[in-house]
Amino acid sequence: PYLYPDELLQLVAFEGIPLDERRAYAVTVYLYPRAGEVEALYWEDVDLEHGSVLVHRAVDPDTGEIRGTKGKATRRLEIERELLPLLQAMRAERPDAVMLFDPWPLHHYRARQLRANLKRAGVARAELFAGDATRKQVTFHDLRATGTTWAAIRGDEPLKIMHRAGHKDLATTMGYVREAENLRAGFGVVFPPLPA
Repeated sequence: PYLYPDELLQLVAFEGIPLDERRAYAVTVYLYPRAGEVEALYWEDVDLEHGSVLVHRAVDPDTGEIRGTKGKATRRLEIERELLPLLQAMRAERPDAVMLFDPWPLHHYRARQLRANLKRAGVARAELFAGDATRKQVTFHDLRATGTTWAAIRGDEPLKIMHRAGHKDLATTMGYVREAENLRAGFGVVFPPLPA
């Protein structure tokens, strides 16, 4: 599953959800790192002047310790233009912060937390919440899938998406590209401006 742009905007604009949680959702979709990678982002990895982020470490979900990324692959990502104002605001609010999110605003059951927050924000598409033989409930990891799908909808080159997402196999990336080919009409504007 993935979110449509209007669904993400509805989620991140809903003031009934703590601001840091909404920001974590936006950063994850717009950079599309793995969950542990976004949790382990340090400000020293974020180059606001040149618009890039270095992804080279991740939080281990079992131990909580910081280690290398999956496959030990380091990658530099371009910051989506519409994410830059949010990152600049976060930096200005906490200029001495070491990490983007300290403390990490999501709890261990972040998939349940995301689904609860989607419902609170009024995002009610049944496909996101159905868990049966043919459908999977949306999880936090699917925010990464959302960003990857959006890049494919936009028409980004598959190799660029592959590098950015940290896929080892082009076949994985091509799954997103094939999905995008079926969805472009009526999908909405991907990577839209985020609420102030």
